[in-house]
Amino acid sequence: MLDEGQFAAWVSHMMHGKMLYREFYLQYGPLQVLPLLVFTKLFGVSFFSIRLYLFVFGTLFGIFASILVLRFFKVNQIIMVLTVIFLVLIPGVHIRHWIGIFTLYLLAFSFSAKREKTAFATGVFLALTFLESAEVGIFTFILVACFSGCKFFYKKTRKITVHLIPFLLSGLAISCLSFIVFAVQQGWLLSYLKTTLDVLTSLSGVNLPNGQGLPNIVPTVQVFSTPLGFVKFLFSRPLLFYWSLLLLLIFFSITVIRYIEKRTTEKDDMLLLLIGFGLLSYASIIGRSGHYMLLFPIVLVSGSYFISLSYQYVLNNKKEMKILSIFFFVCFLLYGLRHAAIFRQDFLRGFQQRQLVNTTTFRVAPLAISEKQSSDITRIQAFMNTHAKSSDVIYVFNNIPALYFLLDRENATRYDLPLLASSKEKRLEIVSSLEKNKPKFIIEDKEAWAVDGISDRQRMPEVISYIVQNYKKKNVLNNHLIIYERSEKR
Repeated sequence: MLDEGQFAAWVSHMMHGKMLYREFYLQYGPLQVLPLLVFTKLFGVSFFSIRLYLFVFGTLFGIFASILVLRFFKVNQIIMVLTVIFLVLIPGVHIRHWIGIFTLYLLAFSFSAKREKTAFATGVFLALTFLESAEVGIFTFILVACFSGCKFFYKKTRKITVHLIPFLLSGLAISCLSFIVFAVQQGWLLSYLKTTLDVLTSLSGVNLPNGQGLPNIVPTVQVFSTPLGFVKFLFSRPLLFYWSLLLLLIFFSITVIRYIEKRTTEKDDMLLLLIGFGLLSYASIIGRSGHYMLLFPIVLVSGSYFISLSYQYVLNNKKEMKILSIFFFVCFLLYGLRHAAIFRQDFLRGFQQRQLVNTTTFRVAPLAISEKQSSDITRIQAFMNTHAKSSDVIYVFNNIPALYFLLDRENATRYDLPLLASSKEKRLEIVSSLEKNKPKFIIEDKEAWAVDGISDRQRMPEVISYIVQNYKKKNVLNNHLIIYERSEKR
């Protein structure tokens, strides 16, 4: 529940009256949390509301945007249906990337249809992209600027560019000014700017303090023991990271050649924007290749354009290309099926092992979770309700921000995720906050996921030292949830 948990923690903080950025560290834009806060108030304070929101405004929006792009490409209906099926089956469609792609779609469509309203909407959504994720906003802005510049310097499109750009800039300016006025009224504009700059310089791309690095491509000796073993390695989960990057580079090269040979159409403009977005996004996950699944949909949608082109040769019975076209189509199918087998396999295995049966857990219902999860949540909720006041602050030492939401208690520090305290200065800030706010209880989970293979005790030496000196073990729930209570002796 790390991803959903951080959304839940943000909602919990705001429902307790805390201010964005100033009183809790938010590594994304305000549009990640403000609409969710309203949605949760409307549909109930539960993880069900959070998951529903992420599905409706994340997955469904991304699929909607991908369908618009596929329609712009005029992709064959069979290819389009297969692409959408793969996007539904394989987790990877998230709003913060697809709002950027949607903005690029509006840009390409505005030039294609020569529509002022669409150009204005492009500016509006460019601003919204920044407010979802500064990193994705920067990528989108670079592509919008490059696209507009190229259109301006190309004589045939200079006139329409000069006509449309003012509308785009107007949409961008009005949206930015509206946001500035709102943020100033709320009192967190400067905190937002400061936090965003910190995220971009210390928590993005190659700047990650503790990254996973690139997947290992050096095979072991055992891989060559059988032909099947080598094939499995060649198309293993780590290697798909490189296969997809290679595909994007091939798509990019083909598109550039088409531009050089002057055989492009308006569809190629959108294709180049989409491929460029994918390549820039690759740069952002260099330090966290585990997030690669976010880029799979971009490769799939880009590839569907080329597969659809080759598919025409089959329909037109051009014998010299028929075999090659069929080969490309089969590769397209295998590419999607391989990802489905990898990512859905983990889900199905977990589903069978956990036996999702409990639908009554407080602040989780009506979502079904395992009896073990329900027991953990219920016992720690009962403990807090018995031993702590509703006004008592707590601190969760691990990357389990969901507990602040589930326990309805406030964080004694600004950081819901220890991994965000990426410098000694930030870790000392946590220690200072613990000393100032004196949380009655601190929770540590011995079974917590070690992000990037680094345990929280390794990641936070200053914090664990403070806990050892000032807290004593109060209780251990279900053999892994350790609750520390503040010592009376100082």
